[in-house]
Amino acid sequence: MLGLTFGRYEGLIRLAAGGMGQVLVARVQSERGVRRLVALKTILAHLCDNELFLKMFVREAEIASRLHHPNVIPVLELGRSDDEHFLVMEYFPSVPLNVVLRESLKAAKPMPSDVAAAIVADAAGGLHAAHELTDDDGNLLHLVHRDATPSNLLIGADGSVKVTDFGVAKATGANFENMTVSGDLRGKIGYLSPEQVTGEVIDRRSDVFTLGIVLWECLSGRRLFGRKDSEVAAIRALMDEPIPDVRDAAPECPESLARIVTRALERDRNRRYQSAAELRQALTTQLLADTDKTRSAFAKSTIGEILAERQRTIAAAVAELDSPNSAARRFIAAQEPASEPITRGSLDSNVAGTARTVPPPPARSNKPVVAAAMVGVLAFAAAAVIAVRSSGGAHSNAARSTTQAAMQQAAGAAAQVAPRVDTPPAVAARDEAADAAVAAVTDDAAAPIAAAEAPVVNATPDAGPARRVRGRATPTERGGSNSAAPTNNSTQTTQPERIEM
Repeated sequence: MLGLTFGRYEGLIRLAAGGMGQVLVARVQSERGVRRLVALKTILAHLCDNELFLKMFVREAEIASRLHHPNVIPVLELGRSDDEHFLVMEYFPSVPLNVVLRESLKAAKPMPSDVAAAIVADAAGGLHAAHELTDDDGNLLHLVHRDATPSNLLIGADGSVKVTDFGVAKATGANFENMTVSGDLRGKIGYLSPEQVTGEVIDRRSDVFTLGIVLWECLSGRRLFGRKDSEVAAIRALMDEPIPDVRDAAPECPESLARIVTRALERDRNRRYQSAAELRQALTTQLLADTDKTRSAFAKSTIGEILAERQRTIAAAVAELDSPNSAARRFIAAQEPASEPITRGSLDSNVAGTARTVPPPPARSNKPVVAAAMVGVLAFAAAAVIAVRSSGGAHSNAARSTTQAAMQQAAGAAAQVAPRVDTPPAVAARDEAADAAVAAVTDDAAAPIAAAEAPVVNATPDAGPARRVRGRATPTERGGSNSAAPTNNSTQTTQPERIEM
């Protein structure tokens, strides 16, 4: 990811990748130099031309940007660089719940029942906020996540939970277009509700059923409806087979908590908890006084090293990016104005991707006009010096007045020849010319005329292609004002368009 830029965001590492996109950790720097990490979700290249998918991607940004809840990952911005769209999200140092369960099984450390209840209660709180989302007119959007599975429930180092990925969420509000194709099944097999499988109109209770599955699996440490042999077997288990009591798989589960699981998994949605908030309220009765401390210790013992290793990887990536001699920095610098041309061979072959920032075209140079003005000023000054010294070297007041008058005429001539230029190089050039002229007429020592002429020679622009101002290469060096330094398979792009959410 190093060397890839998405507008003002610089990629660091890849967090996850799937069939539709990938999630990266990136950094952004404000104008005052404050840096922070964000998570970027991008679309895979082969989906960029899929209009339906792009509409869903934009709608995900619109939905998630409206959500403001401690248990939901917020979307900060929807960006576009060339034809590549990306979502900017809060970076939450965490791992998905399915990784927590895997590491727990690997370490033979079952999740405590109150920790499982706390995790699902937090997820229910975030989902209830989504279910209660309204449009600008206050109308309920009837949002259903449809994919509140362990891979979309992120667990932080302290055991806290945030819901993410509203990519397949269904909103049936009047101001939201229904993009679900008839007969299209959205979600993961093994976490679907019965009404999703039968194609009925779904509501918030569908997410309650999914959370019931998640809670059963957190308590037991194994899959409920997942079947490795076939998806058909998984759907048959969901629709027809008896739902096993969680205490058969987790005998230590309290009976009161087992009853909550059973009610959440009712196939008849009218017999389930009618909202995620109702499920959350029931689960909080199972929490102990020290549950927060217990789940923090559990998270540290299962995923603490994973998060620590990721932090070390990010720190190494940042150090590599900040190193002026790194391949990633050279790759990014190749897209910016450079003092020396950068060739394709100077970039390491292990840096892949496309930089997506293009500097504005260089301003038209005024150096020839400024130089002409300098020549005029010094020529008048030199003439004044010759006149004074030809009179015997005496610097009378009359001679000085004559010299000053000549300098004023030179300044007026320069103002007529050269337009007012306020760029730093032009201002410096004018100041240097004035200082040289003053020094030439106020020096009491008798200096050769050639010394007064030397600045004129040095101030004349070179005819060759290597002329530069304060170390900056001119357009001639870079191949003209419309040419750019060679890049590593990069393309010319426009400034990224950002839609602030």
